[in-house]
Amino acid sequence: MQKKVIAAMVALMMVATGIVILEMTQESDASATDGLATYNFFFAKQGDTSWTTHQGSGYNAFIALKAVLDNEETGYTANENYTATVDNYTTINSSYGQFTSIDGLIGSTYSVFMYSKVTESWIPGPTTALGFYQAYSDYDANLRTANIIIYDGVITTAQAIGIALPSGNNLASIYDVTTTNAFKVTFHISIANVTARPTSVSEADWNYAVAHQGTYYGYGSNCYLALQNAISSAYGNNSMYNTSNGGINVSSYGYVSSMMGVKEANTSTETQSIWDYWSIYIGSAIAQDGSNYSLFTGGFLTPLSGLGSQYECSELCYQFVHSVYP
Repeated sequence: MQKKVIAAMVALMMVATGIVILEMTQESDASATDGLATYNFFFAKQGDTSWTTHQGSGYNAFIALKAVLDNEETGYTANENYTATVDNYTTINSSYGQFTSIDGLIGSTYSVFMYSKVTESWIPGPTTALGFYQAYSDYDANLRTANIIIYDGVITTAQAIGIALPSGNNLASIYDVTTTNAFKVTFHISIANVTARPTSVSEADWNYAVAHQGTYYGYGSNCYLALQNAISSAYGNNSMYNTSNGGINVSSYGYVSSMMGVKEANTSTETQSIWDYWSIYIGSAIAQDGSNYSLFTGGFLTPLSGLGSQYECSELCYQFVHSVYP
């Protein structure tokens, strides 16, 4: 029972996002609208001597490319489901944005390479699921890119394609997340419903949190990153890519485990499940019946426009909760 209760607390869903289409060119200054980043895509297959290029904009690379293909009426099949059901819980679909075909471009087996601003080079992409690539300056560097090569077949290096790799003005730019309204999120931080200091929290940290609970403002490409911008002591899972097992983090990206020194804790007994944790609610206040409790972590909510109203959020409440079951 305890396992089920804990899983329900941290059940995650990934979001489906919107898109604005830009006319495709090979050169880009990444001029995006309403915070949506620009992406350049470079396709090739065996025997090609030049790239087939596409450009689009959106919250992630899959949304951008999908919109371009739809606009050009190019046939394709892809996994468009952001979520999957595992053990009766909805979680992130690690295959979101994975194609099985694009007419005239790729089949079901293809290789992905990303241009990394960290190394200033083309490197193998961690996944063929394009939904996890984003071109924002605050996003996980392992998946942060505005430029993607998609090769029809399996190869280990982009150089093996045999075509001069895109560079210079042929590359789109990373979208710089700034203190503009497109990225702004308001946070209301509270520990009001916890009547006693948890034993896992020091008296000094508890007193600090009580004195500093209130309203904060932050900026980010998703609400979790905006929270970290607003409150430097907000800690959680920063990695969309799990470097330890080489896979996409489909369980806890953006989950907040500590803020202002107040950490989550499990003090369960043989008969009761007892958790202290940071919960998240959508809006400017917590509904009396808790109906605005979010099943999403802040990592899957965004202040950006055009992504679907259920995932657009410019105001959140974080409350430290003491939960006892049964």
